[in-house]
Amino acid sequence: MTYKSESISCSVESSNVLVQQRTRASSFTSIPMSISMGRHIHRPRPFPNSYWATPLLVACEYPWTPTRANRSQKIDLLLRAGVRTFIDLTESGELSPYAPHLAAHVARLGEEVQLGEIEYHSFPIPDRCLPRSVNYVRQILDVLMDNARRGRTTAVHCRGGIGRTGVVVGCWLIESGTVRDGTEALRYIAEEWKSVEKCRRFPQSPETGRQCDFVRNFERLGGFPGGTRLRSVSQRG
Repeated sequence: MTYKSESISCSVESSNVLVQQRTRASSFTSIPMSISMGRHIHRPRPFPNSYWATPLLVACEYPWTPTRANRSQKIDLLLRAGVRTFIDLTESGELSPYAPHLAAHVARLGEEVQLGEIEYHSFPIPDRCLPRSVNYVRQILDVLMDNARRGRTTAVHCRGGIGRTGVVVGCWLIESGTVRDGTEALRYIAEEWKSVEKCRRFPQSPETGRQCDFVRNFERLGGFPGGTRLRSVSQRG
């Protein structure tokens, strides 16, 4: 199982699992024709407060509760749905970390999942705030692109799966060519959000006006290096 973050470079051995944290460079080229981005995905959600943003990306709330440490968790539902990469947008200390427990959840599922398949990436963003820069977002998108090229399914989440998660999903929808621009990305998310259980309590994703503006203006802010954007390709899944 691999652990990765954007800011720390080290490796240690823990319970026979190689734990790696390293910096990721941002590098985008064309996406393979075999990778599907597509439009709205019509298939069962892993759990009520989640949705499929693309065939290879599920957006959700925090998937672990410490009071249920030895019982089935949302992590198990994500793993059963095919998720092999986790992108965590919460800050250190914000919630009880689940990365140290991933190995136990993989073991619980038996032969369904192999421990070496699992990746965990930490990209902290303060709650209800914006990412520190467009380049920081591009590091997250780089992880999504790397996994898409390998045909891997990724789960991205923050605390509630509303604000920070909505920002990353919106930028990915634009970058991947799933939508034409930020305005369309927000409409796309709004449509998906209607199916999420908590939508009546939290009617909008992203959560704040500034977060919505970030997605809406992502291209103008420099979201596409050299004026190049990725091209949407045939749908799969």
